Amino acid sequence: MPLRLCKPSSAPFLSNSSPIPINNIKRRSLKAYLAPGDSAPTTNGEEGNNEIQEGQEREPSLKNLMKIYRQAIFYGDEKTILNIEAKVGTIEKENQELLQKVSSLSAEITSGKEKYIRLQADFDNFRRRSDKERVNIRSDAQGEVIESLLPMVDNFERAKQQIQPETEKETKNKMQKS
Repeated sequence: MPLRLCKPSSAPFLSNSSPIPINNIKRRSLKAYLAPGDSAPTTNGEEGNNEIQEGQEREPSLKNLMKIYRQAIFYGDEKTILNIEAKVGTIEKENQELLQKVSSLSAEITSGKEKYIRLQADFDNFRRRSDKERVNIRSDAQGEVIESLLPMVDNFERAKQQIQPETEKETKNKMQKS
C-alpha cells in the first residue's frame, strides 16, 4: 500500500494544512513519517550531548525531510512543500551560522596558540636574562668583597713587618719564614 500524506497533527515545523484527498485510500499523517527513532541520534552512553539530542529528537532528520518533500511533491501538497522548504532554509541558515562560529573559534584557537608561543618565548628569554644577571651580580659581589679585603690584607702585612722580635726564638722563627 503506498503511503499517502494527510493533515499533519503535531509536527513542530509544519502549520495546519488540509488533508489531500486521494481516492478514498487510507492515508497516514506526516507525524507517522517522523517517528522518534528516525531522528534520535545514537549515543554510546555519553551524556555530554544531551542538548544536541534534545534538539534532534524534536526535529526530523534532513533525510526524512527529503523523503516527505518528495512525497508531498508527488501528491501535490503545497503547504507541506512550502513548510519543508522553509525548514530547509532555516537549516541552511543555521548551518551558515555554525560555519561562521567554527571559523571564528578556529581563528581564536590559532590566535591563542600564537599568544602561547610568544609568551613561552618571552618567559624563556626572561629566564635566561635572569640567570645571566644573577651570575653577573654574584661575580661582581665576589670581586667587590675581594677588593675590600685587599687593603686589610696589605695592612696586616705591613703591621707584621713592623713588629720587632723580642726574643731569640721569635727571631729564629722570623728568619725561617723569610
